Amino acid sequence: MHLLKTQRPVFSSIFDDLVLNNRSRHTLHANPFDTPSVNVIESDVDYRLQLAAPGKNKEDFSIELDEGVLSIATENVIPENNKEENYTLREFVFNNFKRAFKLPDTVAIDKIKAEYKSGILTVTLPKVKEALPEPKKFIAIK
Repeated sequence: MHLLKTQRPVFSSIFDDLVLNNRSRHTLHANPFDTPSVNVIESDVDYRLQLAAPGKNKEDFSIELDEGVLSIATENVIPENNKEENYTLREFVFNNFKRAFKLPDTVAIDKIKAEYKSGILTVTLPKVKEALPEPKKFIAIK
C-alpha cells in the first residue's frame, strides 16, 4: 500500500475550508455517495464549482442564493413500483442532495451562471471588477 501526500498551496482557496468541512460533515452523518463530489476551480476572473451529478436533467437542479450562501439541490420523485414490470433485481436509486457554499465578497452575484453538460453541473461565479488582478505595469526609469 502506498500513501500519497496531497499538497495544498500556501495561499489556499477561499473555498478550501468550507468544502473540506462540508465533505467531512457529510461523510460522518450520511452515505458519502449520496452527496455529489465538488471541484472548486479559481482563475483570475472567476470561481467555478463543478458537481458530478450524472443521470440528471438540468430541470432537476435548484440553485438559490440567499444572504451570500449559494445552495444547489435536487429533489427526485421516486417512481412507484410499476406493477407491469417483474423486476428480478432493482438497484436504481434516486437520491436527493443539497450542497451549500458561503460565497466570498469578491463574487459578482448578479452575473452567476450555471450549465449542466455530460453529467457535470458547472456554476460560474465571476469576480467583481475590484477583485480582478491588475495588469502588470512597467515603470520607466528617468
